[in-house]
Amino acid sequence: MIKNFLKRIYNLHVIISLAMLILVYFACKMTTTGLTNVYRKGFEEKRQLQVSGYASRMSNQLTVTDYLNSANRTIENEFDIVAEIYHGRIIVISSSLNVLYDTYSRAEGKTAINPAMIKAMQGENNIDFDWKTEYGSYAYGITGASSNSRLGVIYIVFSIEDEANTLRRIARNSNIFTLLIMIIVILISNILLSMLIRSSRKNKKNLEKISSGNYDAKLDENGIWEFRSTAYAVNEMLEKVKATEESQREFVSDVSHELKTPMASMKVLAESLLSQEYDDPAIYREFLSDINETIDRENRIIQDLLLLVKMDKKADTLNTSLCSMNEILEVVIKRVKPLAEEKKITVIFESYREIKAEVDDSKLIMALTNIVENGVKYNVDNGELRIGLNSDSGYVYITIEDSGIGISDEAQKHIFDRFYRVDKARARQTGGTGLGLAIANDVVKLHGGEIKVFSREGMGTSFTIRLPISSSTESVKIIEEVVK
Repeated sequence: MIKNFLKRIYNLHVIISLAMLILVYFACKMTTTGLTNVYRKGFEEKRQLQVSGYASRMSNQLTVTDYLNSANRTIENEFDIVAEIYHGRIIVISSSLNVLYDTYSRAEGKTAINPAMIKAMQGENNIDFDWKTEYGSYAYGITGASSNSRLGVIYIVFSIEDEANTLRRIARNSNIFTLLIMIIVILISNILLSMLIRSSRKNKKNLEKISSGNYDAKLDENGIWEFRSTAYAVNEMLEKVKATEESQREFVSDVSHELKTPMASMKVLAESLLSQEYDDPAIYREFLSDINETIDRENRIIQDLLLLVKMDKKADTLNTSLCSMNEILEVVIKRVKPLAEEKKITVIFESYREIKAEVDDSKLIMALTNIVENGVKYNVDNGELRIGLNSDSGYVYITIEDSGIGISDEAQKHIFDRFYRVDKARARQTGGTGLGLAIANDVVKLHGGEIKVFSREGMGTSFTIRLPISSSTESVKIIEEVVK
């Protein structure tokens, strides 16, 4: 029961209200304490000046009139008047601690022993304020002819009841003021918090819809800036989630289609062989050759998919070593050379010096081959393919530029998507799976690099690949991002 109650009150509204109430309470208390201390200190200083001045003057009169040896009624009358003014009592004590005069007449002729009187007799005049009993006292030593000798003590007791009542009124008024302030704070905090959490309650309903899988629900981007920025970030995330889900659905659909198409082709070819009786072995060889090519295509798709899945799971690691980038590109060019010669495409490799970098040569060769092959496949006959290699202090730059059909601005946004083809009919003819650029992009990113593409329809395409020379250049990359 207590646990449920604590859970119920543990919310932003209650926490902020309590925090503000506690803050206001202690602020008011500190203010009250400060005011009372200032008032009390001021009164004590003022009263000390009054009684010390009076005691000093009376000490001189007692000495002049030799009151300690012979009583003087005029002085005693003055003592009575002053005691009445202070609502207190005045006692005169001889050096032998005998009471010579008491405005109350109770202690006359008796011996008075009081720590304050003893100190005053020793030359240490002192005042004391007791706010509990609401009385103060002052002991003043009567000085003789020698300033070091003490003939007696004037002990003045005075009431501080009025001042104590004033302090109580200050405290009482302060408590009332604190209560009013706390009520005002509760009202204001409730109004402000209601304004603050109004959008939060609305967003809570939308979050419940989102948690149930309805990603079309949006958080309210109005109201307080902090809530707006949070809602904006969440809405952006939802858009990305929707895009990811859509991409996953398209990917599964594309995979199903790509795997089903070769299977359907093989089934048609096999059924044709089974349903017809052919006497010519060349026909069987042609059908089986087509089936074999279809199986190879299916195998390429499966291998590319497995490679992508492996890199998606980040289970794939790079086996890097210091490699010659010139030699890697020469291997890539050698692989695509037969295809380029078939289309009479001139391949030009431009590099002015030996460049080495820490890369996984097998994966990088595969990625670069995919890009260069596209530069040949989607080029025009008798076209040109330029491959450039350069570097600076931290990165290797590879450019692959063809004179082919080019890519539209809209298509450039999707060329690294899986199974995306700019020209699906032509991709079928060239045997493309639509995974080559996606694999190349993942391999380059796995190396900590990036690919940029620039193209115009009918004017060719240019890919620029940037790769860190070594793993230590990752820190350079991070610094560059921070500076940007």
